[in-house]
Order: sequence, then structure tokens, then C-alpha cells
Amino acid sequence: MRQHGRDVVQLCIKSRLRIVAAQLDATAGGQTPLAVVLSCIDSRVPAELVFDLGIGDVFSIRVAGNVIGSKSLGSIEYGVGVAGVKLVLFPGWDYEELCLLYWRSFLS
Repeated sequence: MRQHGRDVVQLCIKSRLRIVAAQLDATAGGQTPLAVVLSCIDSRVPAELVFDLGIGDVFSIRVAGNVIGSKSLGSIEYGVGVAGVKLVLFPGWDYEELCLLYWRSFLS
């Protein structure tokens, strides 16, 4: 169902206000992400939900087609070189579909 732009803005504002306090508490001490995840922009498979992680747990980079450009590469380099992450994940489309099938079977 398509929604009007202003309805989407209101939904986003309400959602953001709902999590601000929790986010501030969870990340007040700084960032200590576990991994960098370069994944597809597909809205059905956000890395934090697929891997059951929370706010501040991963540097999530989402790009159509999982293509690494100079900005994506710079973000990965920052995660590894500055933030000290020990794992860089590049889940592909087949993996994302596998995750969706897993969650569907789990929730059934």
C-alpha cells in the first residue's frame, strides 16, 4: 500500500522518538561494533535483524548490488582501522534469501 509522503515522515518521526532514549543509553560510552556488514539495500533484510544484533553492534553499509565503491571502501577501512572490528561480512543475495526462509520457518 502506498502512503502519502507526509504520512511517512510522521511515521518516521514517531518511530525515531520512541527509540532515542534506548539508543542513547546503549551507545553513550562510544562505539564498539563487532563487525562491518556490506549488504544489499533490500529493505527486507537489514543486517541488524538478520543477525539478531542491536544498536551499535555493527557498521551497516547498504548498497544496491553489494557493490564496493570508494565511499563504501572508506567506511570498511574506518571500521577495521579505527573502530577495530574483527569481521567484515559480505552476505550475497542467495544468503539473504536463505535468511528470509529461515526466519519464515522460525516464525511459522
